[in-house]
Amino acid sequence: MNSSNRRVRAFFFLGLIISLIVATALLFRYLDNFRRIEALTLEDAQQQADAAAAEIDRIFGGIADIALDLAADLSDGTLFYATIGQRVRADLLSRADIDGISVTFTPYSYDPEQQLYQEYYYRQPNGRISSLIGASYDYSQPPTAAPDSPQTGWFHLPLAQGSVWLEPFFATGAQKILIEFGTPFTRVNQPDVAAGVVSIDYSLQGMRELVASLQLGETGYGFVLSQSGLFLSNPVNDMVGRSRIYDFVSEGGDDALSTAIERAMAGERFSFEMDDPVSGEPAWIFFEPIPSTNWTLGLVLNKAELQLPAQELLRDQAFIVLAYGVAAIFAIGLLARVDTFTTHSWWILSIGASLVLVVVIVIVLILARNSSIREGVTVAGETSVERYVETYQAAREASDQAVELPTGIEVHSLDFSSPTIVTVNGYIWQHIPDDAPEDLLPGVQFPQITGVEWVWQEIDRVHSGDETLIVWEFGVDLKQAFIPTSFPFDQYAFAIHLEPADIRYPVLLVPDSRSYRMQNPLFLPGIAPGVFISNWSVQSSYFSYQLQDNGQGLSIAEFAGLTNLPDLYFTINLQRSFVGPMLAYLLPGLVAAGMMFAFITGDPKVGDQEEIIATLSFSAALFFVITVAHTALRDSVAAVGITYLEYLYLVLYVVIILATTNAFLLVRLDIPLLRFRNNLIFKLLYWPLFACVMLVATFTTFVFV
Repeated sequence: MNSSNRRVRAFFFLGLIISLIVATALLFRYLDNFRRIEALTLEDAQQQADAAAAEIDRIFGGIADIALDLAADLSDGTLFYATIGQRVRADLLSRADIDGISVTFTPYSYDPEQQLYQEYYYRQPNGRISSLIGASYDYSQPPTAAPDSPQTGWFHLPLAQGSVWLEPFFATGAQKILIEFGTPFTRVNQPDVAAGVVSIDYSLQGMRELVASLQLGETGYGFVLSQSGLFLSNPVNDMVGRSRIYDFVSEGGDDALSTAIERAMAGERFSFEMDDPVSGEPAWIFFEPIPSTNWTLGLVLNKAELQLPAQELLRDQAFIVLAYGVAAIFAIGLLARVDTFTTHSWWILSIGASLVLVVVIVIVLILARNSSIREGVTVAGETSVERYVETYQAAREASDQAVELPTGIEVHSLDFSSPTIVTVNGYIWQHIPDDAPEDLLPGVQFPQITGVEWVWQEIDRVHSGDETLIVWEFGVDLKQAFIPTSFPFDQYAFAIHLEPADIRYPVLLVPDSRSYRMQNPLFLPGIAPGVFISNWSVQSSYFSYQLQDNGQGLSIAEFAGLTNLPDLYFTINLQRSFVGPMLAYLLPGLVAAGMMFAFITGDPKVGDQEEIIATLSFSAALFFVITVAHTALRDSVAAVGITYLEYLYLVLYVVIILATTNAFLLVRLDIPLLRFRNNLIFKLLYWPLFACVMLVATFTTFVFV
C-alpha cells in the first residue's frame, strides 16, 4: 500500500470517526434537551402542586380549627349557649371564605323542655350575615339507604365518626355548591354525652379560584378530589359535586388510570404520564395529598405546550439523521476499499452514497410529514376550554366580563374551488343564555369570506332551561393563504375564523365541547362522517384561540371592550395524498434523469463532431418532455414560488446543460480530467450530486422554514 492509498483510507476513516462523533453528540444533545425540559417542567409542576396542596391544607385546616375551638368552648362551658350567636358572627367576620356556621343540638340538650334547637348563621350574596334560629325540620332522624331517606348525614356522621369533612352538596338557598366540616361537642361536665354538632359551610368557589391561579400552561388544569373521588374543584363546573374521577374509567378500561386513581385515593404522592382521559392529549398528571382533609389535589399538564416547538424538534432530528448518513457514506467508502482506486470500488461508493442520501431524504420527509404544527392555543376538550376561558375572564375587570356564547360547528363538505379559495358547507349552532343582553345579535361572522353570495339560514331555535339553542345552515367561500411550497408532501391547516356577529358587546365565542361525543382532535370533532376531499386526507380537527387586536381603527370596538378579545378558530388539518402527484410528476422526472444517465454512460467518441449533434438532439427532446411536465405541475397547484418537486426539474435543466457542455469539451478539448477512464468522473458524480441537490432542497423546504 503506497502513501496515496494510505492517505485516502485515512481520510475516510477519519471522516467516519468525526461524523460518528458529531452525530452522537447531536443525538445526546437532543435527548438531553428533552430530559432537561421534562425535568424542569416536572419540578416546576411538582413545586406548584406542593404549594397548592399546602395552601389548601392551611385554609381548610384553619376552618376545621374554628369549628374545633367552638366545639371545645361549648363542651367545657367557656362559651355559654346564650352567646353562641355573638361568637359565630365574629368567626364569620374573621373569614370571608366561610359561607355559614351552625350549632345544632341533640334532642333536649339545649333545653330540657325543647326537643330540637339549631342556630345557623350564613353569609348572603351581598355580604350581610343573616341567621336562622330554631329547627326547620326533624334532623334527629338518621339517614338510611332508602330513596326517601332524610338528608341528615351532616348531623349524624360527626356524632358517629367524630370530626369529618362531608361530601359537597348544592345549597338551594345560596345557589352554590358547599362543602361542610362537622365536629361534635359534649354537654358541660358530661364529656361522654354528645350535646350536638358544630358545622361550617365553605363555598367551593374559593378553592376553584385557588386552583385556577396555578400556572399550568395555556390549557393545563387542576382539580381536587374528595375521599370518595368526587370532584370538589374542576374547570368544568358541571363536574363539581356531581362527577367522580372513577367515571373516566369504563369497564375494562385503562389499567394504568385505574391503578393511579387507587394510589391517589390512598393518599400517595406521585406523578405519571398518559393521555388525558378528558381531552385525549398526551399529558403529565400529578397527585398530591391534602392531609387535613384526606382529599387529593390533581394537576394535568399538556405535554405539547411544554415541549420545544415542532419546527425546532424537526431541525434537530434532521441534523441527527444527516450526520449518521454522512457517517454511513464514509463507512461505505472504507468497505468498498476506494483506496485501491479501482473503478469497481468507486462505483460502489457512488451508488452507495446516492442510496444513503435518498434514505436521508425519505426519513426527513417522514419526520416533516409527522410533525404537527398548530397555531394559537389549542382547546381540545371541555376542561381545556373552561380553563382557557376562566384564565382569560380572570384577567378582565369584574365589571367588564365578556359574554360567553357556546358555539359549535359541523362541516359537511369542503371544496377547493381554487388554490386560495375554499367552499365550506355545514351547520353552526349557538347557546344564548337568558341573562345575555336582550338586543344581543346571535350568530357569527366569517372575516375570510370572499364574494357577495353566501348561505346563512336559521333552521332551528329551541329554548331549554336558561338558554336558547339556535342552529344555522351555512355555505361560504373563504379566502385562504395557501402556498404549496412543500408540494406534494404538504400539509394544509384550513382554519375557519369565527367572530361574534354583534360588535356592540364584548362577546367571547366558546367551543361547545359538550356537543361533541369525541373531543380528541384525532377523532375529528366537528367533521361530519363521510366528508371526502379529493386528493387530501383529514388528519385532525380542533378549536383554538388566537389573541388579536380586533379594533384597529374602529372606535366602537374600544368603546365596547372588544380589543384584545381572543378569536376563535376551527382548524382542519389536511395532508395531501402524495401517491397521485408522485406518479404524475415525480416519476417522469426520475425517468428523464435515468435516461440522461444512460445516455452519458455510453462511450463518447473523442473528436467526433457527430457526438455533439447526438447530445444536442437528445437533450432537446428531453428538455421538451421535462418542460411539459414542469408546466403541468405549476398549473396544477397554481404555484407562486418554487415548490419542492420543482427542484427535481431544475436539477434536470442543469443536468442537460452539464451533459451538453461535457460532450462539447470531450470532443473539442483535450482535458485529461474529463477523459480519465472514459469520462468516469462525470458518471460517478451524476447520482450523488443529483441526490445531494435534492437533499439541500429538502432541508430548505421542510427544515429551514
